[in-house]
Amino acid sequence: MKKIYFILSFVIIAFLLASCVTILQADATVSIDQNENWKIKYDMVFLGEEFADYEQSFNDSINSFKSQARQQGVSVDVKELPVKDGNNPYEMTLTGKGVDVLNSMLGR
Repeated sequence: MKKIYFILSFVIIAFLLASCVTILQADATVSIDQNENWKIKYDMVFLGEEFADYEQSFNDSINSFKSQARQQGVSVDVKELPVKDGNNPYEMTLTGKGVDVLNSMLGR
């Protein structure tokens, strides 16, 4: 379970570092049922004044990630939440079946 969280965090942070955006908060919740249906919910808050400059780059990275995930049978939903204290919160949810699919998608 920790391995999945670490890999996902690495992928998301790599996208953000490439975009030069400060992450104020990042939380992940991983759930897997007995049939290997899994869901990862990742909440992120970006520094508003920096995010405005790199929002398009971030969205391009997320769209690329969604496309790659879709090819592996993984659904990715990204929601931009209302601005809070001038910062930009996002919620990303990944769902799929089989831990091996998740590991394969992330290059493991």
